[in-house]
Amino acid sequence: MKQEKLSAFFIIAFVFSWILWIPVALISAGFSFTGPVDAFLKGPYNPAAFGPTLAAILLTFLYGGRDELLSLLRKGFKRDFHGFCGL
Repeated sequence: MKQEKLSAFFIIAFVFSWILWIPVALISAGFSFTGPVDAFLKGPYNPAAFGPTLAAILLTFLYGGRDELLSLLRKGFKRDFHGFCGL
């Protein structure tokens, strides 16, 4: 089961990321897309870099349910600074 989860993570992360990075590579090779698509892909808000994050969120929800997802998100936004710089 662990191997299955790890494989699913890498597959989802790579597929999501590369679906959005391949058009960027095509643009740099001289291909052109319509104006808004081209601007979106060239801009700083291309979500391709978030493939691993999306995979982690999706698989946490699928394998652990809502409670595990909320636990993961809480850990990501935890504001506990005890021990940081002597505080």
